[in-house]
Amino acid sequence: MAENLVSWQTAFWSLVPIALNTMLQPSGRVCGLDPELHTYLTSSPLVCAFDSIVILVRFLASWEYSRSFRFAIHDTLEERFPSPAQPTSGLRTLESATFICWLGFIVGTLPQFIKQHALTGVPWTQAWAWMYLINFSLVEILFFLDNIMGPPSPPARPFYPDPLYPDLIGYRLPTFNRVCSFLALATHFYLVEWTCKSLVALHSEPF
Repeated sequence: MAENLVSWQTAFWSLVPIALNTMLQPSGRVCGLDPELHTYLTSSPLVCAFDSIVILVRFLASWEYSRSFRFAIHDTLEERFPSPAQPTSGLRTLESATFICWLGFIVGTLPQFIKQHALTGVPWTQAWAWMYLINFSLVEILFFLDNIMGPPSPPARPFYPDPLYPDLIGYRLPTFNRVCSFLALATHFYLVEWTCKSLVALHSEPF
């Protein structure tokens, strides 16, 4: 059985709809940063990967404290979307259209993702696609579960009383978010610099 080997340039273009789908998703504070920057931040698969870690850590910390799955979902979303939605226009209006977001995912993103993973020889391109898709899926799952479960009841008293929980929420998790945002951006710009240098070196070689 022949392998579907392709060049990375060909595989790269299959990332475009996957990246756009994540960029147009309303995702709030990506790695704890300004919500207005989320479109630009989620253009990087590395930022998406670190943001997925931030989402999971916040959710697990809230669940551990409250012993309530519903409260943990609501608390995680509340932290990412701290203020009521502002009037939208242009690109923000498109982001707020959930139907359009899911239509784009089904028609454009999912087929490209499946097609890309039928190929071989492009492991890094496939890894970038997973980073986008996991981040998109985590946010959508939180929205979906929050809608079907309704408003949470007040958090239950922790089984193991934790007087450090306010410190965890007020200081440790924001610090963790800042560390993740720094690592994500530093890694992203390092990769951009390395890619540019590699391309310059490639085109500088004599034929």
